[in-house]
Amino acid sequence: SIDHTLTISEARASLPNTMGIQGNLDPSLLLAPSEKAIPHINSLLHEGKTISRYVFNLSQGIHKETPPEHVHFLVNLLKNKVDS
Repeated sequence: SIDHTLTISEARASLPNTMGIQGNLDPSLLLAPSEKAIPHINSLLHEGKTISRYVFNLSQGIHKETPPEHVHFLVNLLKNKVDS
């Protein structure tokens, strides 16, 4: 698991290719309007496709102040990206 201060590429470079990597979306992005998180989500998904064994995830869990509708937005966005 990596947090948002380390890029996926940096993590992959320091770990064996046989080891999976998960994480990296700054959970504070889910506190802002959902549209502001889209570029960050797309960037992570794009970078994640360039390496092996990556699982999209929040870097440190969810803040208790996060609006549930922002989490639903994220999940639906990810589902649509995977399905397309």
